[in-house]
Amino acid sequence: MKDRDLEHPVITNLLATGEPDGGRRREVLCPACGDPCCTFYANRFGSVFACENCVSVEDAEYLMEE
Repeated sequence: MKDRDLEHPVITNLLATGEPDGGRRREVLCPACGDPCCTFYANRFGSVFACENCVSVEDAEYLMEE
């Protein structure tokens, strides 16, 4: 009998898929653009307004010159 046959099902699932239940991670979608994302951006009140696909970083001094 192989050592792998003796492992707990949760360990086997974690090794195979990275999830304890054996399922795949649920794809998270941005509420603003609908694209799959990893990071949400929220305002100081906790309301999500964008993801890493929706926002861009701009230099404040450059924008003030326009």
